[in-house]
Amino acid sequence: MKKTIIASDKLPVFGPYSAAVEAGGFIFISGQIALDPKTGEVITDIQSATRQVLTNMQTLLEEAGLKLTNIVKTTIYLKNINDFAAVNEIYAGFFP
Repeated sequence: MKKTIIASDKLPVFGPYSAAVEAGGFIFISGQIALDPKTGEVITDIQSATRQVLTNMQTLLEEAGLKLTNIVKTTIYLKNINDFAAVNEIYAGFFP
């Protein structure tokens, strides 16, 4: 099966992995963390962090000529379940 690496010069990459890969007509995006692409610093405010992660995903999709509406499945891991409402509020803005 042919695979194509998807990357963006707008996002920092740390580690020996691909940010996204296209294979068999599917795009697989690696787990995203809340890194500010301008500073490389981790964003700790949960709402800002959620917004940045989703923006990073959106940037990778755009590199592949796709949009958030093309997403079939996402998985979010929360360190603190008390952040659920804040994360869900931001998430709903990206996936109306």
